[in-house]
Amino acid sequence: MHISIQQFMEIGIKKIEKVVESFINDDQMNIGEFVLELGKPLQELQREIIAETIEGIDEVYRKSAYRTSHYVVERARVPNSFTSTCGEIKYKRTYFKSKETGEFIFLADKACGITKT
Repeated sequence: MHISIQQFMEIGIKKIEKVVESFINDDQMNIGEFVLELGKPLQELQREIIAETIEGIDEVYRKSAYRTSHYVVERARVPNSFTSTCGEIKYKRTYFKSKETGEFIFLADKACGITKT
C-alpha cells in the first residue's frame, strides 16, 4: 500500500491539481464534469491499494509456516482481475496445491472472498 500512496503523492496530486486548474480556467467545464474528473485519480488510487493489499495477503501465505506445512506452490504470479465500483482491479497471486487433498487453490482469493466466475 505504501507504493501506491507514494505514487499518488508524486503523480495523483498533480493530476488533481490539473483538474482543478482546468475547472477554474475553463468556462466550458461544469460541476458534474469537474466531479467526474476529480474522481478518476482517486479511483485509480483505490484500485492500486486494493491490488497491493491482495498481493500482500498472497505474500503472507507464501511465507507462512502454516502454508509450507499444508500447501506447496504450484505457480506464482498468476494474473487475475475483477470489476469493482472503482473499476477493474488487476493483481497477481499464487496457485497452491494442498499436500493433504491434492486440491488446487488461490489462498489469497479465498481469504478475500474473490470467487471464480
